[in-house]
Amino acid sequence: MKNYYDSLGVNESSTQEEIKKAYRKLASKYHPDKNSGSKDAEEKFKEIAEAYETLGNPDKRKVYDSSKRGFKNDFFDSFRDFSFGGRADFRNLAIIVDKWTTLKDLMEGISFEIQYSITKTLSSGTSSEVKAVKVSLNLSNESYPISFENGVYFIHLRVRGAGSQQEIQQEDFYGRSKKSIVTGDLVVRINIDMLGLTIENSDIVQRVNVSLYDVLFAEEVILESELGKKYRIKSFNRDTLSDITVRIPEQGLVSAFGKRGNYLFRVIVDKPDFSKIDEEKLQILKDLLFDFNK
Repeated sequence: MKNYYDSLGVNESSTQEEIKKAYRKLASKYHPDKNSGSKDAEEKFKEIAEAYETLGNPDKRKVYDSSKRGFKNDFFDSFRDFSFGGRADFRNLAIIVDKWTTLKDLMEGISFEIQYSITKTLSSGTSSEVKAVKVSLNLSNESYPISFENGVYFIHLRVRGAGSQQEIQQEDFYGRSKKSIVTGDLVVRINIDMLGLTIENSDIVQRVNVSLYDVLFAEEVILESELGKKYRIKSFNRDTLSDITVRIPEQGLVSAFGKRGNYLFRVIVDKPDFSKIDEEKLQILKDLLFDFNK
């Protein structure tokens, strides 16, 4: 079981305010925006975010503290049996857990452990229990419905019967009273840092700036995707300067029909800085453009 206190550099006697200050300090230090290209910093940022997700919530922290003295490791083998949609959660017994990751990690394939607490409300009393589940996703070869809400892309994953339990009174076919145990679901919401990218159906779209000279005259241009891949572009369509799209086949998401989408570079042609051109050269440019427009 991970020690979340060690991850934040605090101890079990620390106050909620001290935990919050420690998290903010570490999050600022290891934030991906301040450590471009550092895999270690990215992993550390995820670690402290996961720790604060639990310790920053007083109720979750109490369950975590008690679980450290008697943690029950209850792994599901995988998340392969996810189902989407379906029946509503029974009597609010569903457990909802938020996780954060990047689209790059999801495209390369990522696995992580989720610890969460459930409650059991039975005639014998109410108890809490900590469970764990291993999540594995790879958007390069598997299809998952990706939703968009309030400016955030996310994936909802559901595990049937992995939530809290409650004992209820029911009647059988003959009207006789009997006790039954009902169990909610575990819902994992994967919040995706899109790295400035957008999604159109199963295509991944990146806006990229290219100079007017490169578009018109460069023999080749290297375009680098936010997913870490580089592509050598030999030429652009000069006739559509306001609407240039470079299509990289089968580098997008897997659709519900099993077909993989594309990676699209939407090219924005940079306007030259005319303030750097002297009057004589600017006049030559004007004359050329005037001739073209005749």
